Amino acid sequence: MDNLSRRTFIKGSGGLLLFLTTASSVVLSGCNAISDIENWIPIGEKSFQMIVTLLENAGIINPLAGGTLMALIGLITTGFNDLLLAVQEYKSTTPAPVGTLAKVQTLFADITSNFQNFLSQLNLSGNPILALIEGLATIILSTISAFVNQLPATARASLKIGVLHMGSMTVSSVPIQRSIRKYKSDWNNTCVEFNHPEAKLHVSFLEHL
Repeated sequence: MDNLSRRTFIKGSGGLLLFLTTASSVVLSGCNAISDIENWIPIGEKSFQMIVTLLENAGIINPLAGGTLMALIGLITTGFNDLLLAVQEYKSTTPAPVGTLAKVQTLFADITSNFQNFLSQLNLSGNPILALIEGLATIILSTISAFVNQLPATARASLKIGVLHMGSMTVSSVPIQRSIRKYKSDWNNTCVEFNHPEAKLHVSFLEHL
């Protein structure tokens, strides 16, 4: 490769790196809170389902037994799906349809309340998986609290902020604002710390940059 070609290649490579870095930043952490929420919802639901799977594998939850826990799992899953629809409805027109922002805040409150009830139903005292579930639940709840804080003050859900004591668990919902990249990093690091790498979330090529 001659000097001119080499300089052209390096210049082009620098442009590509800048593009990838910028694209990663745009994809993972937009300025619009509603768009950030929309991007996170499928990951939040996947995170909750991962907690359910961990509890099933540990013998804490029996999906065939029914009862309160299974009912709460259904409510939380439906809540995530309804939240995504509400966010998409909010973004569908400008100005947003009347009442959609209130619907978003209500669904966040419902998901949080049902998730807290779900955690309080678990009997994990003395179980080795307790610390992992505490850590993962904290990531979900603290992220939701941060999203709610980004909504207009008139539309913020009344969420219980602070440290929650649920049976033998201590779960924090103090707001922590996370990009998708940061959320996955915190989640995956927690899984590795407590020796459950199988519960890690998939990280895309751009999220590795």
